[in-house]
Amino acid sequence: MNWLLDHFKIVVLLGFAVATMVKRRSDMAAAKREAQRAAGTPADAKEVFGPAEAWPQAAPSGRPPLVRAVPPPLPRPTAPPARPAEVAERAAILQRQLELQEQLRRINESKSTITTAPITGGAATTRNRVLAAQHHHHKPAHPASKAGLTGVLRHRKDIRRAIVLREILGPPPGLR
Repeated sequence: MNWLLDHFKIVVLLGFAVATMVKRRSDMAAAKREAQRAAGTPADAKEVFGPAEAWPQAAPSGRPPLVRAVPPPLPRPTAPPARPAEVAERAAILQRQLELQEQLRRINESKSTITTAPITGGAATTRNRVLAAQHHHHKPAHPASKAGLTGVLRHRKDIRRAIVLREILGPPPGLR
């Protein structure tokens, strides 16, 4: 809103330009209609057919008769008689689905008993249990790391590993 007030002259000039263009278009349309009228060609449908109120109206014909249309019955598909092999196969599939459904029911029951088991102990007990599990699964240190740096660099494979680690963890070659 402040911009409009700050640039009031520009807004007025733009409004004047738009109004001039609209007036010019309407003048051109009026001149075109006048030229068509002078030439004898109708400018629009009102001049050809007259106003819509003057057109003849169709007489109302009353209500149309009610006809109840009943659709024909839908055709019912008839299945061909099943062969004994198909019947046995369907029975086997149904039996397998029932077995899987029973197995799923047993799994869901076992999950519900696990989740509803009473929780004993507190946070300290849980923390101790987690720490004991971590110490139980802790891997022993690399045998060469006990001997220090000289023990690590004693073997050719360990030297290669150290060089690769330096390349990976060290500064980029472009910054050396």
